[in-house]
Amino acid sequence: LRIERDLTQEQLAELIGDKCNSAYISNIESGSRLPSFIRFIQFAQAFKITANELLENTGYLECKIMKYSDI
Repeated sequence: LRIERDLTQEQLAELIGDKCNSAYISNIESGSRLPSFIRFIQFAQAFKITANELLENTGYLECKIMKYSDI
């Protein structure tokens, strides 16, 4: 979504504010870190979409559903 919106990691971090930086964005994008609930809401606000839309856009829910359907 960040790339679709033509934003750098630095620009996204600035939009989020609240001590967010490009290293944090990189860790989220690489999957090495998950955002807190508050930070997740800040991501949605930065993209001007709802939290639900952000979940749908990331494919996170689909990954979890597929993972648990294999059990």
